Amino acid sequence: MLCREEQRLIAAVPQEHGRRAQVTAILRHQFIQYFRVALQQWDPTGERRWLSTSFVAPSQAPARATPSDLARRDLVIEVWEPAEGGPRLLDRVVMPPEPPPWGDIRVAYYDPWLADRLCADVCRRHFREVMRRRIGQDWWSGRPSTGWPMLTRYAIPMMYDYLHPFYRVRSYRKDRVYLTPGHYPRQLFRDISDILQAEVPHLAADLTEAQVQAVVQRYLQNAPIDRARGFDMFGIRLDRETA
Repeated sequence: MLCREEQRLIAAVPQEHGRRAQVTAILRHQFIQYFRVALQQWDPTGERRWLSTSFVAPSQAPARATPSDLARRDLVIEVWEPAEGGPRLLDRVVMPPEPPPWGDIRVAYYDPWLADRLCADVCRRHFREVMRRRIGQDWWSGRPSTGWPMLTRYAIPMMYDYLHPFYRVRSYRKDRVYLTPGHYPRQLFRDISDILQAEVPHLAADLTEAQVQAVVQRYLQNAPIDRARGFDMFGIRLDRETA
């Protein structure tokens, strides 16, 4: 399906490029998410080949003598295979950061659609035997997903703490008399569920709003009251001077 949409994008008239490009980008992103899981199941111990992505120091020195900015690193996509004397590099693609669409040059921005396209090209060149596998092969079983603890222990609690300051909580009347502030923003639970279903569909395809709320309630029972939230979780605010 992805290859078909890519060909349609090439053949589309200019007036349809926007819609076609968006559909292709979404399909490519889902393809990369599923393909990474298929790679782990195809060669879990790294005996044949493996794909790695990392952030490394810029390959080119800055034009003027300035202290190196550790936040502005290159995204590197590599394919390795085992060999005598150590792993052998088969392919390497480097993607440097660029100015973000909103124009703040202080932010090291990595275009997610471009990163997906580069990664998809690498996968097609070096993992053809995985490409031929039937979609979903070896993925589904009667057992709970092994990635579920990652969602319940890390992803959902961190997303809740980060996003909660930006949501309003509706008040309600306790016993129909006293006006009491609410505890949870319902829209936040829906948004967390939607984000995880889009970003990690192999783990959160069936995640519901009620499940997100239950995870948050358990997390808040023991979470420190003075814990960092919002931008403060990262020790920096984007609305302050960062350069």
